[in-house]
Formats: sequence, C-alpha cells, structure tokens
Amino acid sequence: MISRRKFILKSAIAIGSTALNLKFPAIAKSETKKENILTAVGDVCLGFDGHHIEPILNNMEEKEAFEYPFLNVKRYFEGIRFCNLEGTLTNFSKRIPKGFNFKADPKYVNCLKYFDVVTLANNHTMDFCREGLEETISTLDKANIKHFGASANLNEARKEAYIEDNLKFCFLGYSLIGPEAVFAKEQKEGTAGSYKPDDILNFIEEDFARVKYNSDILVVSFHWGIEGSHYPNNAQKMLARYSIDIGADVVLGHHPHVLQGIEEYRKGLIFYSLGNFMFSGNRNPSDKDSIIAKIRLSKNGILDYKVMPVKITSIEKPYQPYVLEGREKEKALNKLKMYSKIWD
Repeated sequence: MISRRKFILKSAIAIGSTALNLKFPAIAKSETKKENILTAVGDVCLGFDGHHIEPILNNMEEKEAFEYPFLNVKRYFEGIRFCNLEGTLTNFSKRIPKGFNFKADPKYVNCLKYFDVVTLANNHTMDFCREGLEETISTLDKANIKHFGASANLNEARKEAYIEDNLKFCFLGYSLIGPEAVFAKEQKEGTAGSYKPDDILNFIEEDFARVKYNSDILVVSFHWGIEGSHYPNNAQKMLARYSIDIGADVVLGHHPHVLQGIEEYRKGLIFYSLGNFMFSGNRNPSDKDSIIAKIRLSKNGILDYKVMPVKITSIEKPYQPYVLEGREKEKALNKLKMYSKIWD
C-alpha cells in the first residue's frame, strides 16, 4: 500500500556531488533493507524515419550498434530504469499527418536493453498509425521491456505497469500533447491523454484509486508543457502537485525537450521535464543539457536522490550522451538551480 504519510524528506538533495541549496535537508541512512533506486531519464528517440542515428547504426556490426547510444552512460543506470520512448519501432510506412514522424527499425529495440520500463504516453506513439503502435508494443513485449501509456483503446492505454524488485513499483502515464488523432478513445487506439487538464485529473483520480493499495511506490509520467521552456506552466504544476496529494511518490515530466526544475512537494518529488536524452529527432539541438535522475526509495517513500548532469550529444559521437565533469558540470548545475529556485 502506498503510504499517505506526512512527509519531510530526510535527504540532502544532492545534484551530482553538489547540493542545489533549495531548502533540502541532509541525506539519511536507510532504516530498511526494502529499498531500491529508480533511475529516470528523459526523451529517447531511436529514429527519424530512417534518418539521423539510423545511418550511423546501420554502418556498424549489430553488437556495436546496439551498444552505441548508451555506451557512455549505461554504467550509471541502477535499479529500475525508466525513459520516455519518443517514437515507434516499426517497419510500417503509412504515417499520420503531422510535422515530424519518428520511427526506427524494430531490431533497434536491442538498444533499449538498459531500460526496464518505458512510457508510450506521448505525441509520437501514433506517428505510424495503429499498425505502428501495435508493432511497437509487440516489439517491446518480445524484448521483455515493460511499457504503459498507449494501447488499443483508452481503458487499455490507462492501465498501469508493475515492476517488483524489493519494492513493488507502479507506473502510470498521460499526455496533454496532441494532435487529437494520437489520443485513445473508448474504441480507438492511441495514448492515454487529452488536451483538457480536467480530463487528466479524472484519469488520475480513477487510476490512482485502482492501483494505490497494490503498490509500494507509485510513479506517474506526464507528457506536457511548452517546447523550449525551462519553466512549467500552471497546468503542469496543478497536475503534478495533485498527483502527489492523492498518492504519487514521483512525477516524471517530458516533452519540452529541455530541462525544467525539480520540486520537492509535500511527500513527493517532481521532475517537471527531464529533457532530451538520446534524441534522434533533432540532429543538433541548441540546448544539449540533460540529467540522469537517481531516486532511492523505500516503503516509506523517498529516502534521497541525486542527479547527474549530462550532455546529450557531441560532434565526435553524435546521439551518444555523456556525463559532465568539472566546469561543464558546474555550469549545468547552476542552470538547473536557476530553473528550480522559485515555486509559487
């Protein structure tokens, strides 16, 4: 059962090795062996309809290609490992009409072997129609990667994913980003979502009530916000805080393609946007900052967490994120501190 505890984090929220000084208390030792780490990163896109990263991977032996995207960061992944899978894994060629359509050859699901669970609640999960979604889901299933947030109809799309390892983690996901064609309906495939925040409120109230007594840790993922903005809008803040109020432990946000702030709210933790991570949808984004978030949890909730500043690509090794050190790390931390310092 997810605790409805009165909560004060007994952890210094350390960002890498540097505290943000955001009124976070000091790290405490765990009082229970029943704990685990949730490692979370942002947007992972393995293909842009045959462009960008795929030509690089196609020129390698498969073993090397499957290692390439996360070669420099895989050693930092611990516990239950999460990302937002932005795009499809399909050979289907018909696309829905929109500005950008993301897909990769299904064999590149092997690049995702470092992840235990992915969200499909985003605006690219339907890029290649029902057939593309179905092939993506079947590909993930064959690779034993859990997924949530999109399916054959709205009820299925809203279903939770469970992972049990010391603790029982429950994942739910929703999208506020369209076009309308990507949203699942009662008898239509798509992602769990809506343009209307009130619809999402109804979803989370009903879904949390269904799952909260069958989990130790509840993680909710949202695809939301304004692209390129480092600050959450009112809908993001309202939905994130309400999710914590009714039982979520961690909120993980994405879609802006840049980092947004981290908020310690009551008994939980909110990452408003984890930013891009390994993103083949943009060859050379102007903002290349990202993070690896590592949250240590027990049945009593969050024990402590840290984030590791990451650069998502380089000229020498495109689409290969790497952890920052020295002055680059300090600069990235200062920016994250700025994004996180004011909450009204």
